[in-house]
Amino acid sequence: MCWGLEVPEDWLPVIDQLCGCMQTFGYTSREIPKRPQVVAEQVKSKWDRLRFYFHLEWPDDDGVTLDKVTPEKQQAMDDYKQFVDGMVCLAEYQIEVLENARRD
Repeated sequence: MCWGLEVPEDWLPVIDQLCGCMQTFGYTSREIPKRPQVVAEQVKSKWDRLRFYFHLEWPDDDGVTLDKVTPEKQQAMDDYKQFVDGMVCLAEYQIEVLENARRD
């Protein structure tokens, strides 16, 4: 990300925790022996809600190329994206709780 974060300062601990989890947790499988890197494209506040846009970058040496993706490997890739999406949803919920507490 080249523009930084466009979020309220009290959101930073939640975003820091989210990024830490993305770096620490994950799974590997026979189909994907190495975990991909989660790359944040944009992190911002929109209507007092967290928007975290990302993509996955797969290690070059694991053989994941468009012409070599087996159905099993594609399923493992999709599963990992859903895993990361779940972490983002949890962070979005934590931000929503922060915003509701601020309004009360």
